[in-house]
Amino acid sequence: MTSLFSISRGSRGGIVTTAGTLGTGVKQRGGLLGTALAAPRYLRSLPVQPLNVLKQARSYLGLRNEELKIGIFIDPRISDGCLDSVVEQFKPNSTKSRVLVHVLSDSMVLGDQISYSALVFVLHRPDSAATMISQSKDLGLPTLVVVEEGLRREAAEAYDISILDVASARNTDSMIAQISGWFADALSEHRMSLATDFNFMRPALSQSVINATARQNAIIAAVFFMPGADLPAMTLNQIKMVLQLAFIYGEELTLKRLVEAAVVVFSAYTSRAAARSATRGLMRPLRWPVKIAVAYASTLALGKGMEAWLHQAPSIPALDKSIPKLLEKTPLAKLLPAAADEGSAPSADGAATNYS
Repeated sequence: MTSLFSISRGSRGGIVTTAGTLGTGVKQRGGLLGTALAAPRYLRSLPVQPLNVLKQARSYLGLRNEELKIGIFIDPRISDGCLDSVVEQFKPNSTKSRVLVHVLSDSMVLGDQISYSALVFVLHRPDSAATMISQSKDLGLPTLVVVEEGLRREAAEAYDISILDVASARNTDSMIAQISGWFADALSEHRMSLATDFNFMRPALSQSVINATARQNAIIAAVFFMPGADLPAMTLNQIKMVLQLAFIYGEELTLKRLVEAAVVVFSAYTSRAAARSATRGLMRPLRWPVKIAVAYASTLALGKGMEAWLHQAPSIPALDKSIPKLLEKTPLAKLLPAAADEGSAPSADGAATNYS
């Protein structure tokens, strides 16, 4: 399997920096010709390999095409305002996701054949649909309960579920935040398709990506003992983070992604320099907390900066060109697989209103 990152080492075992490698090429040949001849060595010395980053980006784009099926079960006693708030948010932007809205009745049961990705029960009070919620738990289906009246704790106790699987509909903004946060956690592997079809989930999905990447990089900083060995892994993680954030907010695979990846690499070297400066003179046991803190904080800052950049939605014609189109007439096009078209068309189960 091709490695997603590589480490170049000098003859004495030290890690060869980008600047050092490029400088060697220029010194040997000189001028523009030397720079051109040194380019392959320069690229090999990067903490991540550009072609493999492009492949990773295409795989993320393919996940946008997943077909999700979400079932919403409505208590007929809920107010029109609550009903409108929930249903309006779950109108998908494309035909890939299907949202089926059912009206609960006493005779309704949940069968083994249900193929939903997630279930959402919108109830007036936590005193109905107990059998269906119990069945969904037994089937292992991600299930969220939204209650219009009463406390979340009361609903969690009534249905014997975690309070994290309950949202309160008494405040619309809070309800939307709780629902989007729940989907970001419960269906994290489907975040690309969720972000594509449900705009209200994007902030929670992006925050989930940022937090997960920051935690991973903190762990990497803690377990890698050889100086510099953690740089490729953390840089790769950060590039994956910025790619996911871009695609969550509806961006495409354009030259902007290369600029963002370059910023990540620059940030990685800057963060490593900051960590070394902060730990200079400290005893080895005291260096690890600083190193971990820098890895965590720098990843969070990079993620938040990327979000701010995406919210501005800058239009830069020179960078808005599609990378696959630019490469389609080059030999590299054969090395970039098309974005995967995953998922199969789900079947409808029972009478429902289809909002797909």
